[in-house]
Amino acid sequence: MKQNLFFTAKAALVLISALTAAPALAQASDNAEEEPTISIDGSIEAVSDYRFRGISLADFDPALQPSLTITHASGFYVNAWGSNTADNGGADIEADFTIGWSSDIGDGISADIYAMHYFYPGASGLNYAEFGASLTKSIGEGSIAAEVSYAPSQQGTGQIDNIYLGISGDMPVTGTPLLLRGSFGYEDGAFGTNKLDWLVGAEYDLGSGWAVGVSYVDSYRSQLREGRAGVVANLRIDF
Repeated sequence: MKQNLFFTAKAALVLISALTAAPALAQASDNAEEEPTISIDGSIEAVSDYRFRGISLADFDPALQPSLTITHASGFYVNAWGSNTADNGGADIEADFTIGWSSDIGDGISADIYAMHYFYPGASGLNYAEFGASLTKSIGEGSIAAEVSYAPSQQGTGQIDNIYLGISGDMPVTGTPLLLRGSFGYEDGAFGTNKLDWLVGAEYDLGSGWAVGVSYVDSYRSQLREGRAGVVANLRIDF
């Protein structure tokens, strides 16, 4: 749920303009429709398995994943996201912190550039940073996106760098609350050697911010049992 930090000020402008000439009323109305300088969005999602780039990080167990994003009208944003995980070197919690910039660049295309830090309380030796960028193109009511993420060599990656290339898309089913989605990725480096992963799924909008979905997830050359094929269900509330 977006929060307008200037709601009170705008309400005052509308009240004042109502007591003045019609042109002033129109101008105040235009101001009232402007986007807020700061917006805050959050969600809480329950998943039957925490899959990241095709790999289960929860050992096929359910996970709870809260998220909070603060966005400035300029396009700059910060995000905090978390999840429980399987025991990972003494850590069973992952917290990701992101700072980035996202904006429309014309012709139905938006760009996103970010820096991200993966944090594992209790196992600081596993922490690592990653940098990425993506382009998203609107196609009718749906969209398609291409991304590249790069983690330089550091302690948390075993002194090996890592690159991930991905493509994803979503398309609503016209006249229904159903959204179809899919993704395909390639990874090479610290977390996989020429690894492939893919996802095909659907999500149903229940209304009032609620959504439920199911996806088929798989990977190839993951060299981990956690990369085997599986079905993941999710239930999310956006606010």
